[in-house]
Amino acid sequence: MSEFGIDLDCADDVDPGMREATGEYLLRQDIRWRLSTRRGLLINDPNYGIDLRDLVNADLTEDELAHIPSMVAAELDKDDRILSPPECTVEWDAVANILTISVRLTTANGPYMFVFAITSDKIDDVIGG
Repeated sequence: MSEFGIDLDCADDVDPGMREATGEYLLRQDIRWRLSTRRGLLINDPNYGIDLRDLVNADLTEDELAHIPSMVAAELDKDDRILSPPECTVEWDAVANILTISVRLTTANGPYMFVFAITSDKIDDVIGG
């Protein structure tokens, strides 16, 4: 078994070939799901997720933008593979309507940094690993 577990590859949707995801790829995939799932949608885990895509067109104030890193860190801290509170930073590009989230975290396998570009309709990996 992988150090991060094993699951179906479903970064955007379930892989038609039913391939499995493991390792750093699975961790990154799981983080993307946490950051794009509206809280309350999972019947078996009603406190799972925050959908950051909803924030992109929300006309955020500076105070609301400043609160996003702590929201992300609190959500990611629920993952027991992450050993210390994640460090998160946010950049907002108002012209392009893109929210960029950088996350540094530590697992039993060492430190990782992930960067996600968030628009109103998707979350893309910018940097992973």
